[in-house]
Amino acid sequence: MNSDWEMIETVTLEDKNKLKLPELLREEIVRNHQLSGKCVEWHIDEDTGIMVVANEELPSDRYPHGGRTKVYQTNGRIRPQGDVIDRIGIDLSKGDTLVYLVHGQMLSSAQKCAYVLTKEQCFDLVEAGKIEDKLLVEKLRELFT
Repeated sequence: MNSDWEMIETVTLEDKNKLKLPELLREEIVRNHQLSGKCVEWHIDEDTGIMVVANEELPSDRYPHGGRTKVYQTNGRIRPQGDVIDRIGIDLSKGDTLVYLVHGQMLSSAQKCAYVLTKEQCFDLVEAGKIEDKLLVEKLRELFT
């Protein structure tokens, strides 16, 4: 992970695993599917075990598709796909903090996406030294102190 991070935003998991989709991402990654309506696609980053939300299915084997969920029109909220949560092996509860991380390159192509991490995943990546960008490490630490 390097330093051109366009968005680092925390959200709180709401009732029934719904989380706010930040305005920038609503504009960039929500698509209008002819059967599902407004929706997002869920993936898993195989290298890190992190959820990825995108506007369409990503072609790389590194990001297997985990399903599609609708965007709730009344409040712009999304619900992580259950299969993705199960495959990553995380437990989500109301009140948990999740973090959207968006690198500039993630929104500049036709396939737009964002990482969605739990607070624990952020800590684990920082502690394991898997994030090389010192500025990002500092920002993530600031979010949770």
